[in-house]
Amino acid sequence: MGERAHDGANSIPVRIGDDIAAAHRNGKLRDVVLRLETSGAVAGDALGAKMNDASRKVIGSERENHFEFTLEPGSIRQGVNQLRLEIMRRGNSDGKPVSIEGVRVDVRYRSG
Repeated sequence: MGERAHDGANSIPVRIGDDIAAAHRNGKLRDVVLRLETSGAVAGDALGAKMNDASRKVIGSERENHFEFTLEPGSIRQGVNQLRLEIMRRGNSDGKPVSIEGVRVDVRYRSG
């Protein structure tokens, strides 16, 4: 991704198999959480994430190399989605570049 604030990555394709829009309409969807594993990130870093046409969400890391974002259900479509990431703030990183090592989207449903 880069070393400084506002460095960003190209769009990352993320495939979603679930019909999130239908689950949301039917009240069955609890939430959708984007989890990122990185290298080079430290506590105090903040990333911005944007899925498709949704507004960018910014979240800081509570621990090294781990970020979690709750995504807006309306911004996610079944099939291939485009994820854009940007470094918003760097903690005490000593100039280490941040790299994305893993992307996971957890779709959680209401029980019952």
